[in-house]
Amino acid sequence: DVGGMGSSPRVAEFVSVCERSTEYHFGTLDQQLRSIRMLLHQRAQQALLAKKQNSGGDSDSKTVAVDGGGDAGDDDTKIKDELEPGDFVLTRHSNLLNAHAVFHLILSDNNKKNNKK
Repeated sequence: DVGGMGSSPRVAEFVSVCERSTEYHFGTLDQQLRSIRMLLHQRAQQALLAKKQNSGGDSDSKTVAVDGGGDAGDDDTKIKDELEPGDFVLTRHSNLLNAHAVFHLILSDNNKKNNKK
């Protein structure tokens, strides 16, 4: 499971192709995906801080939690820091013959299972 992309045969093949040759101009696939996850987490932290500032930061106010997949707090107080189905990311590659920019569409597990049929 590279950077949360999953572990389907297509993903494994793509990762393998990316790792066969050196990437000279951009970060490796793993580095790019880690950067995306870090950016998501930073944005979630900024949103959390903004929500706390907007609520006045009172100790009696509702706690806002950054959601990393856990079940803390009500849905309206969670700030997502993970990719969800329908989201997409772009990775850049100089070491792939026919692709220099790759769009990765995030699917739910249900969609992945339906595609195997």
